[in-house]
Amino acid sequence: MSKHISQEQFNTSYEIHTELSPHLVSSPEEQTDHTVEVDRSFEIPTALYGVTAGLYLGFVAVMALGFRSPELVIPMAIFAIFIGMFFAVPAVWTFLK
Repeated sequence: MSKHISQEQFNTSYEIHTELSPHLVSSPEEQTDHTVEVDRSFEIPTALYGVTAGLYLGFVAVMALGFRSPELVIPMAIFAIFIGMFFAVPAVWTFLK
């Protein structure tokens, strides 16, 4: 697993280069732009994302209509808000820089 390396062995196991190789040095004209484009959408089409959110909200609407009761107004509203936020936060995340 581990082996003791003496200082002499360690000192002879590497080389120190004091100058850069010519192929590593580039002129300012040869330097390129290294900005990176970030895709935070996980390549999900916007229409599919919107349809999925609409279907989840539609399910909550059908449940609210099916179980019409004054006691369920607040829980159904909370469900709708949570589903909306579950889809809104990642949608906002895709526009961040």
